[in-house]
Amino acid sequence: ALDCPDPSIKTPSRRVTTTPLAALALMNNSFVLRQSQKLSERLRNSHGDDAIRAIEEAYLVCFARPVTVDELQRATQLVHEQGLETFCWVLLNATEFMYIN
Repeated sequence: ALDCPDPSIKTPSRRVTTTPLAALALMNNSFVLRQSQKLSERLRNSHGDDAIRAIEEAYLVCFARPVTVDELQRATQLVHEQGLETFCWVLLNATEFMYIN
């Protein structure tokens, strides 16, 4: 689903395709879910209940850039409605996190 190369064959570069199966695999993958939980624990340990500071750090850690005003507003709403772990899961499934531009 994620275009993993055959380990028995030397491959100079990995094929790049985007498929619904890859997206579903990442969304439901136990590794991604565990990493979302660990990231949310890290943010909670650093910032307690300060959602804004946690969101700001999450964008720096995941995307290596500051959060925009619009992203901050939407992320704050998501954290309040669904929790920090769900927000972290969204970031780890974001196109910006998975692809190099």
